[in-house]
Amino acid sequence: GDNYIAYTFYVVNIGSETVNYWYEMDVDDTIKNVDEAVRVMVYRNGVPTIYAKKSKITGKAEEGTKAFVSKKIAILEERTKFKPNSKDHFTIVIWIEGDDPECQNDLLGGEIKLHMDFTEEHLTGKKEE
Repeated sequence: GDNYIAYTFYVVNIGSETVNYWYEMDVDDTIKNVDEAVRVMVYRNGVPTIYAKKSKITGKAEEGTKAFVSKKIAILEERTKFKPNSKDHFTIVIWIEGDDPECQNDLLGGEIKLHMDFTEEHLTGKKEE
């Protein structure tokens, strides 16, 4: 879209074991502190979660969002008990929130570079529920 970036993909367990996996979105670079007003919405299997930096004013998560983990890690979430042949549907939407108090004219021309990693963890030897 003109005012957002969206990307959809699937994570599929093609193995024979139940696993846990972690997904992490890292902030690689920002120009003009544009990350102050960026929103990242992650739909996992249709359930949305919106992430943003903590407010500079209150020091808390922006209303309706979950705070970035740190300056360099926006998102770090665990998906547990991912069974063989299961499929998770992800849609990632990124935009600049114009109603964010930190969305000021000095952000014009700013840029952000993000990437996402997935790391799986075997559950061999653990009792499944």
